[in-house]
Amino acid sequence: MLQARGFLRRAGSWPLMALALILPLLSATVAAEAAAPIALVHSERTAAAKANYPTYEDEYKSAAQWLSNYFAYDVLSDQDVENGKLAGYKLAILPENAVMSSAHVQALRDFAAAGGKILAVFSTSLRDDQLKLTGLQLGDLLGVKWVQWSPDKSFQQIEFIESSPVLAGAPQTVPVSSGSTQLVEVLDNGKVLGVRASSDGTLAMTNPAVVVESAAGLYVGSPVFAQQLLAGPEMQQLLYAVIKNYAPEAVKADFQPMSFAGTQ
Repeated sequence: MLQARGFLRRAGSWPLMALALILPLLSATVAAEAAAPIALVHSERTAAAKANYPTYEDEYKSAAQWLSNYFAYDVLSDQDVENGKLAGYKLAILPENAVMSSAHVQALRDFAAAGGKILAVFSTSLRDDQLKLTGLQLGDLLGVKWVQWSPDKSFQQIEFIESSPVLAGAPQTVPVSSGSTQLVEVLDNGKVLGVRASSDGTLAMTNPAVVVESAAGLYVGSPVFAQQLLAGPEMQQLLYAVIKNYAPEAVKADFQPMSFAGTQ
């Protein structure tokens, strides 16, 4: 009987030993789902809508090329986002990911509710997965309501009129080489940080907001990952500061503006 009891005690320890071996593996698996603090989301749906967004792939590639100089990041697809793979990341970067399904929108809402931050650019979430123009589906989350697109020729720089921790290290003004912008109204949960301005600093009077902060992150109404805009050192400094402040663990190099082939 004593020998039997000893055997049972030893046998009973096996589940505990197995659990001790399995737990580290489970932890490693969860951590592997977010190997870097930043997720750059590549939207295959937007890339496929070439009639509506012919420059999307170029803008995405510019974003990826630029980010790789300064930050550690992972690339996620539309399907990855819808399958919940944003869990564990600190920042999701959406470089004009215009075409979004309702499942994708909900996944981003869940990500923000869990404490993640979103950097959404220009036309992000403007159309559903049937290419219907819906307005910014993430607008209420990001503190904005879409009005219309505008080719504002007087828009020659972003002027920052409010301070925020997310802008620490950013320039006060950022020249833009294109007046293309999405005009938005700012909702109660949004805070205007930057507005459209002419080269002499005159501020736009109608729907001037171009950089809006909310608890969920930052909306930028200008196509800042288009190479002609991203080539500007002040624009690069702005984006570097924002991304560094949202995900400091991702920084792998100090800021020095990079040059793009074919730009001045």
